[in-house]
Amino acid sequence: MRQSASPLRTYLVLSLLIPLALLAASCSSNPDNTTTDRSQNPDEATPDFQNGNESRLPDGSPDPSRDNTISANPQEPANKAVAVTAGRWHSCALHQGGTISCWGSNNSGQLGNDTGGEDGNLGSVQVLGISDATTITTGGYHSCALHQDGTISCWGNNEYGELGNGTGGNDEERSLVPVKVQGISDATAITAGGSHSCALHQDGTISCWGNNNYGRLGNGTAGEDEGSLVPVEVRGITDATAITAGVANSCALHEDGTISCWGDNFYGQLGNGTDKSSLVPVQVLGITDATTITTAEYHSCALHQDGTISCWGNNEYGELGNGTGGNDEDHSLMPVEVLGITDATAITAGYAHSCALHEDGTISCWGHNNFGQLGNGTGGNDKERSLVPVQVLGITDATTITTGRYHSCALHQDITISCWGLNSSGQLGNGTENGSYVPVQVWSIYDATTITTSNDHSCALHQGGTISCWGDNFYGQLGNGTTIDSSVPVGVLGITDATTITTGRGHSCALHEDDNISCWGNNEDGQLGNGTGGNEGERSFVPVRVLDISDATAITAGREHSCALHQGGNISCWGSNRSGQLGDGTDDSSLVPVQVPGITDATAITAGNRHSCALHQDGNISCWGSNSSGQLGNGTGGNEGERNLEPVQVLDISNATAITTGVANSCALHEGGTISCWGANWAGQLGNGTGDGERSLVPAEVLGISDATAITTSRDHSCALHQDGTISCWGNDDDGQLGDGRDPRVPNLVVGFGG
Repeated sequence: MRQSASPLRTYLVLSLLIPLALLAASCSSNPDNTTTDRSQNPDEATPDFQNGNESRLPDGSPDPSRDNTISANPQEPANKAVAVTAGRWHSCALHQGGTISCWGSNNSGQLGNDTGGEDGNLGSVQVLGISDATTITTGGYHSCALHQDGTISCWGNNEYGELGNGTGGNDEERSLVPVKVQGISDATAITAGGSHSCALHQDGTISCWGNNNYGRLGNGTAGEDEGSLVPVEVRGITDATAITAGVANSCALHEDGTISCWGDNFYGQLGNGTDKSSLVPVQVLGITDATTITTAEYHSCALHQDGTISCWGNNEYGELGNGTGGNDEDHSLMPVEVLGITDATAITAGYAHSCALHEDGTISCWGHNNFGQLGNGTGGNDKERSLVPVQVLGITDATTITTGRYHSCALHQDITISCWGLNSSGQLGNGTENGSYVPVQVWSIYDATTITTSNDHSCALHQGGTISCWGDNFYGQLGNGTTIDSSVPVGVLGITDATTITTGRGHSCALHEDDNISCWGNNEDGQLGNGTGGNEGERSFVPVRVLDISDATAITAGREHSCALHQGGNISCWGSNRSGQLGDGTDDSSLVPVQVPGITDATAITAGNRHSCALHQDGNISCWGSNSSGQLGNGTGGNEGERNLEPVQVLDISNATAITTGVANSCALHEGGTISCWGANWAGQLGNGTGDGERSLVPAEVLGISDATAITTSRDHSCALHQDGTISCWGNDDDGQLGDGRDPRVPNLVVGFGG
């Protein structure tokens, strides 16, 4: 290991690119809840575990780094959320323009993006074909939208006819895209239960469809064979102003502030003083001033004019909030007052917990807390519960709340969304499957100007020049002085003037206003560039300055090395050099920047797993480092151990405008909007119609793209941004990363983006 000084590092953060996983994110009510306001390659092996942005190799180590940087406009988000609703295992957001996006479980197609199966989505996907929605609701395994013209569309499970389009009624029946509910053109509100749905009409009547066990359709009939594939009228209601549906019952709010319910009543969830089910609406006792209602699995709640709340039904977990309960068979057949709440503006009920929104924007929840769904920092076992309301931590500006089966979500004044609780299907929307006992933000941070992700951590650059990071922190790559993982962003210490950020496998780097660079995290190979490191266990939990660099214009971080582009067009790199990725003619790693010889006119740089590439002023590209899969593009390579210790020119490219590198492949954007890629192709990441272990030692044209304006390449898939604002992706689609791709070997349009 030598310490030769030289200028330094950094990278052109591919910040143009592609908010794939940060798509958009109400409601009237939902199922279990009602919303109120409502290794074919030596450089890489197939990961045996993938969790959101985290991938690990068979040896358990994090997958090679990717510089998938996303640019954001924090002031005017493209798809501003105006409502959010949580279903049993999934959540959905209504956007300002009338579109809808959903995330979480998709086993019955309840995300509405024409996919379905066992896997869910850890980030949001756009519901197809809807651009005029005014309200959304999520049921057990289906979702519905109310349109501006009073019609309704539903999608997902249709085993009981809960989509209302005249089909269904059998096991496995479902629709992966929205279908219109028959015979409704004057709806003003909608609600989705466990396996039935209901609509409120302009004239105050209500119709329901789907499963009718226990009489949940309210039409005087009941039973498995008495369900309806199309809407049927609820008996005796002509003055309803709101509706809500639980798993097997429904409730209506009347003009005079009274409430009536129908369906299952085993736990007293009809609130009429009995435990007998009812096939038609019966009045809830003692309530004459309700302004809002919500119904969950086995309990219901009402918000009163004076800001107090009453609940009734099951109280096994303290979900009635009156200080009693918490044991089997505890329930109330009529409403009881929730303790300590006098200023509520909205309510919502989940499977066995409830939440209230207060006038000051805070939230309190009560009931079951086995997965942290109360949001107060506790949880984790089945006995966790609260018999009275407790405050959700860190929320002071909520405008809407919603609860799913075991999770809760809030919409904030700045139109961000945060969720907490169980995350087994990605229902928290933060790109992981890790549950949280406190709120975590869905998608992005809206004052961020740039976001960059590695395999196991992410960082955001804020408008003021500060940086926050989140995710794995084993090497201190979050830069907050600890090695404690964080599921929410934590501030990087000591940086207030950053202009660019980049993330490697276990380290991160920032470019400062004064053209210096700081790095933090893993330093086992000297990838921090400060003259220390080079031994197992070496790391820094806070940023350290890279030596000998004061004129950087861009930075990039590879798996175990980093590079900087300098003002004069030269490049320096530091860190691991086992495959020649530093480009200085040796295979000696370096604890400080060393200059890449022969390059004096670079305009952009990018670092892959163990190779690097530079874009030149004349549109040519040169690459150096590992060439085991032909990722250097010079017509050689393709065998284990092959490498080039100095830059070699990529063949047949003279008009490139941008470059990007994956683990063992590279791609170039050309002046005319076409794209060519070279190197590894085990998952079709070259986009030329081939794959399954094939590779290309020279650039091959990506099929069907002629208007690209930006490109990005990740571990084994690539994406392009088109002039009209649409996005195409190709390559590995094991986790849905192509965003609705059919044949992964050629580009496919990503759902949810338009010009």
